[in-house]
Amino acid sequence: MKDSFYSSFEGMHRGDREDIKNRLRVYLPFIKPFSLTSRDPVLLDLGCGRGEWLELVTTVGFTAKGADLDEGMLSYCTDLGLDVVQDDAISFLKQFQDNSVDVVSSFHVVEHIGFDNVKLLIQESLRVLKPGGMIILETPNPENIVVASSSFYLDPTHIQPIPNQLLSFLTEYIGFARTKVLRLQENKTLYSKENIELIDVIAGVSPDYSVVAQKKSDDSVLAHFDEAFNLEFGLSFNVLANKFDSGLNNKFHKLSIEIDALKRDLNLISEEYSILRKQNSELQSQIVRQDSEVTKQNSEIARQGSEINEVRHLISRSIFNRIKAKIRSIRR
Repeated sequence: MKDSFYSSFEGMHRGDREDIKNRLRVYLPFIKPFSLTSRDPVLLDLGCGRGEWLELVTTVGFTAKGADLDEGMLSYCTDLGLDVVQDDAISFLKQFQDNSVDVVSSFHVVEHIGFDNVKLLIQESLRVLKPGGMIILETPNPENIVVASSSFYLDPTHIQPIPNQLLSFLTEYIGFARTKVLRLQENKTLYSKENIELIDVIAGVSPDYSVVAQKKSDDSVLAHFDEAFNLEFGLSFNVLANKFDSGLNNKFHKLSIEIDALKRDLNLISEEYSILRKQNSELQSQIVRQDSEVTKQNSEIARQGSEINEVRHLISRSIFNRIKAKIRSIRR
């Protein structure tokens, strides 16, 4: 039965066992302190799938029981000798007594069952959990625009996405003492990426999130879990959008500085151009003056040339007249 539709679908789109187990290790800091508060901690996994989480928690001292409706998924669990039954989540919870369980986990189930059943699941979980007990609800994150608009609907059994604000409020409203939102499975390179792009804002928000909620107990019990609840997880839409805006602002600031520098250069060029125009105007005036002077000098030269010619003419006539007079005197 391992080739059932949902088993094959999970195998293609969710990842192999080791990948899933590595992702689930993020929850170990939340559940390990139960070894300090409970002699034999018990965990119920609703929609246990192929049993990766059941397998992991048994390595840290939990007695783990799981339930799932898909026979193909459960066949992986039975092959591993895990304690599982074929049942729906709420029916499975109702079989347990009040205050009898340390952890209830549900990975990618709440988006399949409708809001009324989500409320009932949380109510039943609160009932069966011991004081200080914990519920873990993981689901696709609609803060991620690609998830909310596309990939969520890749699974035909999904009903509707649930915003983390609604799911965390619901756990508090039903009676859990404190909640923590964990954003998960984001691309880690985005933490150090200097220039966040628009595609990062659209697709880079943590694609999954979980709400971890803890039932009321003595402060001395809850204190064992404070360190985990104080950790920060994942990338929200606001964080990436702010980084994108900050990057744009930095680019605009640099561009503004470059524009100011260009304006200063342009002003210098304009000033130099004005100086050159003034110098050119002065040169043109000087050329005009020199042309006028040359014209005057040419006129003077012409006048003097005319006078010289007149003198030459007079000298020539005087010489001619003298010669003529001399000749006359000789003839006499």
